[in-house]
Amino acid sequence: MSLLKYAERQDFATASRFLQPVPGQDIDLVQRAREIQALRSKFKGDVDLLSDDPNGTVGAGLPPGEVRAGVFAVGGTTTDVILVQVDDPKFGKIWLISKDTVARIPDLYAQIESGGPTAGERIVPASLRSQHLLGMSLAQWLGWLLSIPIS
Repeated sequence: MSLLKYAERQDFATASRFLQPVPGQDIDLVQRAREIQALRSKFKGDVDLLSDDPNGTVGAGLPPGEVRAGVFAVGGTTTDVILVQVDDPKFGKIWLISKDTVARIPDLYAQIESGGPTAGERIVPASLRSQHLLGMSLAQWLGWLLSIPIS
């Protein structure tokens, strides 16, 4: 939830703290947080359904300390979003996006970037798409408001 909150505020440096680093790779976690924000519309799952239990829940096919939060579905590619519990020296047990999920983010992001802009992205100004209010872009708010009289 914190990752989503900070990414929504465009505070990618703080959002990146919720990503597990990939050992042996020098990756830019701040860039990965930006890419996750761009992939947010491709996320299939409900973070509100995740357990409030600090120990998580036992998921089928997952070891203890890991939880499947949902999937990113981009084109024909589906990638599980796995959360992993780690011991943080400062905060104790915390949940991070797993290193396996983080390692797959650049490929998913490249797929949406190579697809080119959608018809909506070509019509709606970038300023309306980039500004957010209550978790929705101003373009979404405008579309919603314009749909009321049409309904």
